[in-house]
Amino acid sequence: MMPDELIKQMIRVKMDKVMKNIPLIHANIGAQLEALTLPYKRIQAVMDSFSARTQMIFEVLKNIDGDGFEEFYEEFRWIESLPLPYAMELKDKLKEGRKEAVWDEFIKDFKNDEVIKEILEQVNKNKLISKREHIISTAITHHKNGDYISSIPLLLSQIEGVLWDYGVEKNKIKNEFNSRTIIDGNGKEILDENTKKPKQANLQLLLTLVFEGKSKFKEQLRDNVYTPNFRNPILHGREISYADEQRSVWLLLLLFTLIGKTKR
Repeated sequence: MMPDELIKQMIRVKMDKVMKNIPLIHANIGAQLEALTLPYKRIQAVMDSFSARTQMIFEVLKNIDGDGFEEFYEEFRWIESLPLPYAMELKDKLKEGRKEAVWDEFIKDFKNDEVIKEILEQVNKNKLISKREHIISTAITHHKNGDYISSIPLLLSQIEGVLWDYGVEKNKIKNEFNSRTIIDGNGKEILDENTKKPKQANLQLLLTLVFEGKSKFKEQLRDNVYTPNFRNPILHGREISYADEQRSVWLLLLLFTLIGKTKR
């Protein structure tokens, strides 16, 4: 991991360039980055990944350290949730041509007892997700025990459930049991122009409704997770060779990014 003082110096030197290249960056970027570069435990670094400012961190790092970070940025930007020192360490591993080393680090961190404890605390603090704690904690236990046959379908179903709940919370989906009915901001059903019946969302459309604009996180869910090639055959029992540790960690990373995005 790069020394904190060196990171701070890099930030100060590059700040003008950062501000020019990232027009949407917050006005208090200096204070936020200063806070993120203070010393803290690895566990805190992992859990700080739930910060709402993390997409900004990716953008800043892209400008601070172009040497090797572009590849990391493109490969892991979907996480949208890595604190500065942790991202710099992982970037260096990828720069050495060791993509598997980055995943090894994630795998190790998400089996740490203290990290798991912090994760569950974050779940309980999230009003939208806390009702799922008993299922999510079971999924995490299965993951920690190496039971990926159980952790993967549980995580797939719970992430999907949170996405639908989020659609209801954002007044995009009607608040009824198992509803897929699309509504406007006033709670009125939107009718299909042809059938004159209420429009129904599938998961792909739901992602577009709840994550407006560009989002690598949305793209990861849409293009790689909730697809006919991954989600469907696993949850419908057609795929029986899906158990894999990295896949389980991948879903955990997606879940915890979602925790941060739905935090209120």
